[in-house]
Formats: sequence, C-alpha cells, structure tokens
Amino acid sequence: MLSIASGLLVAALLSRTAQAGNWLRTSPRGNALPDGEPPASFDRRENVVFPAGVSSERDVRPALLQTNKFYSNFLLDGPARAAWTLPYIVSVNDDHPFGMSVAYPKFFEGERSEDDRLEWYATTTTKDIVLSAVELHTNQEATLTDFDDQGFTAFVSFSSAMVDGSMKTWLVRGMAYATVMYDDFTPEVSSIHAILSVNGNAVADQTHTSSDGRFVLELNDLTTWILYSSDTSLELEYEPAVDDTPSVLKATLPMSGTLRVTRVPYEETHSQYDDAVSLLDQYSGSYPTKAELTTWMHKTNTDRGRYRIDWTTAGDGSGLLHYGLPHHQSKVRSSTAERTGIYLASPTKGDMELFTGTVWIVAENELPEFEWIPSMSGITDSLQMAWITYYLEAEIAVPLNKEEVAGGSVYFGAKYLMAYSQLCLVAAELGRDDLVETCLDQVEQNFDEYLQHTNGNALVYDTVWGGVIGEQGLEEENGAADFYASYYNDHHFHYSYVINVAAVLAYLRPSWIDNTKVAWVNTLIRDVNSPDQSDAYFPQFRSFDWFSGHSWARGLLFAYDGKDQESTSEDVNFYYAMTMWGNATGNAFIEGLGRLQTGVVRRSINEYFLLKDSNQNHPDDFVKNKVTGIFFESKVDYTTWFGDNVEYIHGIQNIPVTAITEFVRDAQFCQEEWDQRLESVVESAEGTWNTVLYMSYATIQKNEAFEKMLTSGTDSGLKRAWALYWAATRPACSTYCSHDEVDLAEPPIPTPAPVVPTGAFDGVPATIPGRIEGEEFDYGGEGVGYSDTDAGNNGGQFRPSENVDISINGDGYNVGWMRSGEYLRYTIDVTEDISDLGFSFSVSSPYTNIDERGTFRVVTGGGGCDDDDATDLSGLVTAPYTGAWGSYETVEANGGQSLATGQTEIWLCVVSAGFNLDYFDMGAEVLLFPDISEDPSSVVSAQTLPPTSSLAAGNTGMAPTTSPTPTPSAEEDAPVTAVPTSTGSVAEDTELAQSTSPTPTLSAEEDAAVTSVPTSTGSVEEDAGLAQTTSPTPSPANEEDVEVAVTAVPISTGSVAEDTVVVDSTQSPTPTASTTVVPEKASSPTQSPTSAPTTPASETVSEDSE
Repeated sequence: MLSIASGLLVAALLSRTAQAGNWLRTSPRGNALPDGEPPASFDRRENVVFPAGVSSERDVRPALLQTNKFYSNFLLDGPARAAWTLPYIVSVNDDHPFGMSVAYPKFFEGERSEDDRLEWYATTTTKDIVLSAVELHTNQEATLTDFDDQGFTAFVSFSSAMVDGSMKTWLVRGMAYATVMYDDFTPEVSSIHAILSVNGNAVADQTHTSSDGRFVLELNDLTTWILYSSDTSLELEYEPAVDDTPSVLKATLPMSGTLRVTRVPYEETHSQYDDAVSLLDQYSGSYPTKAELTTWMHKTNTDRGRYRIDWTTAGDGSGLLHYGLPHHQSKVRSSTAERTGIYLASPTKGDMELFTGTVWIVAENELPEFEWIPSMSGITDSLQMAWITYYLEAEIAVPLNKEEVAGGSVYFGAKYLMAYSQLCLVAAELGRDDLVETCLDQVEQNFDEYLQHTNGNALVYDTVWGGVIGEQGLEEENGAADFYASYYNDHHFHYSYVINVAAVLAYLRPSWIDNTKVAWVNTLIRDVNSPDQSDAYFPQFRSFDWFSGHSWARGLLFAYDGKDQESTSEDVNFYYAMTMWGNATGNAFIEGLGRLQTGVVRRSINEYFLLKDSNQNHPDDFVKNKVTGIFFESKVDYTTWFGDNVEYIHGIQNIPVTAITEFVRDAQFCQEEWDQRLESVVESAEGTWNTVLYMSYATIQKNEAFEKMLTSGTDSGLKRAWALYWAATRPACSTYCSHDEVDLAEPPIPTPAPVVPTGAFDGVPATIPGRIEGEEFDYGGEGVGYSDTDAGNNGGQFRPSENVDISINGDGYNVGWMRSGEYLRYTIDVTEDISDLGFSFSVSSPYTNIDERGTFRVVTGGGGCDDDDATDLSGLVTAPYTGAWGSYETVEANGGQSLATGQTEIWLCVVSAGFNLDYFDMGAEVLLFPDISEDPSSVVSAQTLPPTSSLAAGNTGMAPTTSPTPTPSAEEDAPVTAVPTSTGSVAEDTELAQSTSPTPTLSAEEDAAVTSVPTSTGSVEEDAGLAQTTSPTPSPANEEDVEVAVTAVPISTGSVAEDTVVVDSTQSPTPTASTTVVPEKASSPTQSPTSAPTTPASETVSEDSE
C-alpha cells in the first residue's frame, strides 16, 4: 500500500528538536516555507487591478492585501461595499446619512422544482441600523486602514476633510455587536425601518437618555436592537424623516467613546428572550479588535490536530461574547470558551451560537491515514484486476498531449497531467516497474513545461497583490483568462493539480527533487496558503477562511452575495496535495498543516455543502438537493457556473477522486445522494460525468459500478484505469454498502505490440546530394524517428500508425501541423564530400506576419535538436509567405557547414509553428534538383480554386468528397479564413482535428461568466470560461468571405463546439473546442479576398459541460 509510513512521519516530527512537548506548531511559522523572494523564473509583472480605498500605510507591504477574504469587496471600489462578518452584514452607507450600515439578513426562498425541491434561497440585506455622525454630512470618506494577516478582522475609518475627529469601526468575523469608536464626533443613529420606541418610550416624544448608556430600539419590522454607549451622558434627540432622508436619533453633543449595537436573537415572547438580553448586557462593554491563529499537529498521534484563535479585546474587560458557526459548536474546548445556548441564524450556514471566552481551541481528532493510493489489498476479484491492468497498460502507452497539458489553461492542463500521474501510482502499487518508468518519464517531461514557464499561460509574480498568476490575464481585455485567475479566482483549484503532480514525482522518483523544483512548488503553496505572518511576498492563508472552515474561490471580483465556492472536492485536493508534497519532501510543518486543514475542510463540507437528510443548516426543502451547488455568503444556488445539469452540480463536488475522497464523502451520504438524486440521471449523464457519478456509487455498490465504468465516458482529465482501481478498492461497510456480485466478462487479450523497425525509411538512406521528401523520415517511432507533441496522425494520409501529421499534396504528401519542439530525423548517405552545404526547402505558410510563419533548422551530430554538441547545418530558416497552406515555394539556406562522405543522421527541428513541409534538397549548391515528383499545374492555390459543389476543406484529416481537383493541405496554426465557392459554402482553412487549448472534458470551473448562444436548433452553449460575451451567429445572405474568430458557439446538433468551426456538419468531424463564426463584409461577393489571412482574434478555453 502506497501510504505515508507513520514511523517515518513520527521520526521526522521528533527530529524537530526545537519543538517542545507532544505538539508541533505548524503556523504561524517563519521556517515552514522559505519567505524570501519567489524564484527568478517567475517574471515580475504588475497586475491591471489595483486596490482601492486602502490607506497608504498598508501600501508598504502589498503582500498583506488579502484577495479572498470576507471584506475583499472593500478593496475593489473602496469601502462602499459589504463585508460578511456573520451573522451581520456590514457596509458603508454612501447615502445620507453617510456611515456604517449594519444588516441582519432575512431569509427568502427562490424557485422550486417540479418535485418541490427548493432550488435556491438567499438572504436580503437591509440597512437595519446605520451608525453615523453629524460631521460626515460633507466631504466624507471611508478608508480601510488595517486588517489582520489571517482574515479575521478589518478596520475602517470614517472622516471628513472639513473637521477634525473621526469615527472608526472594527469588522470582525462572528462579532456579536457592531462597534463604532467616536473621536470628538457627534453620533447619529438611523434605520431604514421606522424606529417605534426607545427604552419603551415613543421615539418622537422626548429626548432620550439612559443612566447606564443602554437604549432598547423597537423597529417596525418587529425586531429589537440594543444600543450601548460607553458615554452614559449621551442624549439622543429625534429628527423626523424629510423627503428621502430617514428619521434619525442625533446626539446633542460630540462624544469620544464607543457605540455598540446588537440584535436581540428572539422576539419578546420567546422563552429565551430574557436570557439573551441579560447575556448581551453583561458583555456589552468588551469588544474584539483582532485575532491570532495558531495551529498544531500531534507528533506521535498523527490523527490529532488542533487550532487556537486568540481574540484580542478592548473596552471594560468584561470578557468576550462572540458567535460561532455550527462546525465550531461541538468542537471548541469548553475549558476556554463556553457555549451559551443562545442562537441567531447566519445567512447561509445555519444557526450561530454565542460563546463566552477569548480563547477558542478547536480539536480535529479524527484525521485519517493519508495514503497516496488506496491499497490493492482491497481488490479481491481477479477479473477486476485483469481489467485494471488492461486499461493501465493501454492508457500509459498513449503519450501525453503537450498541447493539452501545457496550453493556455493551467487549470485544465494540470488536471490532465494529474490524471496521468495517477496511473503512475496504480502501476507502482501493482508492482509494474516497467510501466512506472514510462509513466513518470511522460509526467516529468510535461511538468517541465510549467517549471520552465514555457506553457501557454506562463506563471508570473504579481507585484501589486503579492501572488502568482497566469500572464494571459494581464493582456488587454483578457482578464477572464483561465477563469479569472489573474483576479485570484480559483487558485487553490488550479494549483492543487500542479502540486499533486509534483508530489507524485517527488514520491516515486526522489532523484527528481532538487532545490530549484522544491522552491518552485513551494511558491505555489505560498500563493494560496502561506503559513508565515512575516512573508513579505505573499499574504497569509489567501484562500483559506479559518472562521468558515473552508476556502473561498472568488478573488478580486465584486459579488453582491459575497464570496463563493462551488467545488469542495477541489478545495480538499489542495490541502491533500500540500500534505503529500510535505511528506515527499520531508517538510513536517507543511505536511502537518495540510493534515489539519484537510480535517477542518472535511468537517465544514459535511456541515454546509454535502447535505445528509439530517442536515439542520439549510431549509428542509433545500436539503433534498443533497449538495448545495454554488455556495455564497448570502445565497445558495443549486446550479453551477457552467450549467444546471444534475451531473454537473454533483460531479463538480467529487473531482478529482483521490485517496482522500472517502474521508470526505462517507457511505451514508453517497447512499442518500444516489437514491434521491443520481440514480435517475446517471444513464443519461454527459460524457465523463457519467463515470464521476459511478465513482461515487462505487462506495456503496462497487462491483456494479465497476461493470458500468468499463464502458462509461472518460477523457484526458479522468483515466479509466484509475476509475476502475478506485471502484475495486472500495471497502466494505456495515450499514450502507452492498457490493453485490456481478459477472464480468474477460478483458480483451492485448495484441502483441508490433516490432517497430528502425533506421532509414524503407531501409534505404536518402542520397545526398539529392532530395528528401518530408514524409520519408526514419523509422523508430516517437523519440527516435520523430517527435510529435499530439497523439495521432492528423492528416492520416500516409504512415497512419505514426503520430506525424501527413496530408496529400498533389501526387505526393506534405508534413503539417508543425509545433514547436517537434523534429523529424533522416538517415542520409553522403556520396561526396560537400564543403559548402546548401539547402532548398519547399514549404508553405499563409501568414503575412513574419513572426507567425514558422521557423526551423537542420542539425547533425550529438543527440539531435536539443543537444548542445549538435552542429547547425542550415541556420535558422523562416518560412516564406506563400498565400495559402496549399501553395508551396522554396526558400534557400546555407549555414556554411560541410559534410564528409558516408552515412549519418540529420534532424529537421521545428523552432516555431506556422509552416508545412513538402521536401528539401541538400547539396553543394541549392536548386540543383528540378521538381519531377509532381505536375505543378496540379497544385491549386486557395486564391484560384475552381468551382465545386461543396467544400469543407482543411486539416480535418479528410479529403473533400466533391472537389474535382486535389485540395491544398491546411495547417494547425492557420487563421480560419473562408474561401467562397460557386455554391456559397465555406472552406475552412484551419485544422479541425487539433485544438490549441486543452479540451474541457471533465470539470468546469467556478467564477466565470456563463454565456448562452442560441443556434439554429435552439441549443445553448453553457460556458463558464468565456471571457467575452458571445452573441447569436449572424447569417449573411451569402457565406463567401466569412472571417472566423475563435470564441465559442454550439453546433447545430446541440453538442458543444470546442476550438473549431463547423461549416458543414455533414462533412466535418465532430469538433473539439469552442469557436464563433463572425461574418465580415468582403470587398466583392463573387471574388476571394486578395489580402492575406490573419491570425484569429482570440482563443479561449471553453469550460463546457463534460
């Protein structure tokens, strides 16, 4: 079993001799992670979003600016926003009277389903009490002047440029009273509701005084609030409402001291009303100003962890009265904080309870054994083992697609990479060392794209907010890139996959670890979850909310309903990945902190997100949904950001499935969820979501689920071997599991791998001086005769079993879909010494922009393209502009090198994409070899195509079926340009078989815009990842001269279009990524555009339903 050895962990913990006693403090720490500058490989960039409403004293250390906390709205447009202190919502009231508004949210329900489930509910925010000052009537401002490092408190100052003095308030999670400190200001108290009485006296009858500074306010919404003044001489005069100005209680004189206001939890007729009032009176003189967090893990009993919150108070020292959430109530140690039995409902997390005491110690004593993979000892069926082995071998044999892994989305790319790395774990558990090495080679090679920052959305360090973001989001009008990651959305989701992969590499291949890699991965952990208060480059615990017990996904995006989170399973994945990374690298502090946070997250998830029948924290009719969907601070909505299919809503709460999943989702929940919501939809669930639902079902019926998953949907983000292994290893349970036996068929007998020939094409080296056809590269397959970054032969016209992409070109072939880093090797026989070697390359490129045309070189010697010992024979060659992919021209090159007589190997190395290769000549002089392989008249350029009845051409891997002449090949990196024909159909000069972005086929990500685009059949594209608003595709009278820009649109069949345009769905293969057709008026409806094709205007990853 691949699990953390408890003996090793104990040894690591005990080796920290500086730690006294049985507990290891894991935060705050200065040595848990390095706190110096991020590695230089992270380029320094400045975010396009800047903080607002923050005093200059906080600008010295911008890393202290939290992005995902309850008060983050204040940092976006100044403090004229809300902060969810719980149970209250506090905001700056910009209307008259300017000041601090305190709202107690009131529940209202939304729509209901046909079976009477409550599909969403929310809580309103009204200005129940507004605390202001006379001096704030003119030239007023409110500024966020301070906040603690851990996200419990913030401090807001109100002032006026016209007068001295100020009004200040503390925003504290769980505060029982709203507190305002006045410094020579004249208080005002108002409400959006009518104030009916003060201390039992009609509000308009008199000036109101109180010998103890206590004022009971009865409002016309039937609620009771109590106002406490530290200045017992305070007198309040009533001023009636005038026009839009509410009625107000105004102090007769300025004061210096505090006003505190609280809502009585019960109506006066309630049996606990008097007890609640007595308690509120008792603690009214003491108020919290900040909090300090400390966390520990037990050194020997690794199932035990705890955290402590120390509340700092000011005032009369009477002690602290504070609200705690349901997940606190059974876990806070009673010796330091006492429960009172007085409750007030929170907006979306159930009833909060008042605690007394300034120290909260919360224990997590049910932490699991953290495993890398469930033990294979749970597999008792030999046929199940045979099927797992069958798919394990098959899936490891398919190389990772670098364009998917290292494309424009860190989220999708890292998810695909983690799915493949899980195969490495299965292979290691099964003792298949041969597969382990092959698998790890693939993972390591592709992970290097992230380490080297050569992936399509390279990670950079943001000097404004202090964090790691993708550079794409900094481009103009591209803030939504990778689900608004540059706004600090979803970082714990994205980086959980990256860290998980790194942990697997470090565990299975310890030689991979070095200081550079450790520092790089630790930087991602610091971005999301730095435990160090003194970290000058990252805020402490950016995503994790220690008061709520889970992370928040929303970053620097304004939200009327507060922070939100959709995927609790990806939340768990971050802390699990951090734990395993700490274990693999010997960092006991990070491992221990990850263990504790995983336990805290699991508790809150089962209180607020996964809803058993017994759940008391949501309305009964909402509990019937079994999961929450999108969970906001003020609203809960049974949906997702990418659609409302049941499989989406439940599946996003269960990916990725790892060894920690069973700790979070127990058998009782899985049984209830299956019976009440999933069983009726699983068979119709889309694609991979079907398998995700069956993986949950495996907890209670593993054998039936196993059989179903032999044919259910999978994709790059979920491997079948892992899904089957998970199902087969599900343990027995006494109450909710049946695991009925199922008769399985035998897996297919694997076809013996063919003997792959090596050496020159057809066994005969190319003669030099002479011509080499591009498609006649050496035998030997991937890594020998060629390197091709995408799976499959996209052209499919020659050597179809190999991955090099070959299309028909006249009477011969060309190599297309060229990508950076690829190469072709040729064995050549030099028949005479050549002292001044020249080349003539027959290539095509439709790009007018020289930077897009593609570059390459020819080398010899050493190990080929990436070997420093190789000799560059040609120098860097740039493809010429040829007008179209099917139009070829020659370009000459001479690197001033020589070749001696004899046999040797050369490599054609692709430096950048943007060209097709037909052939090349080598010799002492160039252009010595006339083109005798084809009739030039048979090559038709895109500008001179004869009329056809229909044409849907391009790199689809399919020749047009009705064209009477050979069609030009198309290339992956071509812009999508429409070519008119006599019938008005559109020729797409683009590659449909390959996307430039990873295909979103498993999970969809939170916090992005949902856009619906109608099609001719009325289908709707559900896309959470679209940065731009898409609109219905116009239908011009003639479709000639249509420019196509890559965005997103569904096709007429109702399936999701992914990174391609389908002009004629009857002739084009099923598309695989998102595009939108954007018509453009041409110069003439009967003539092809004469200008060169242009690069697509935009490319975005579509986070569609899977």
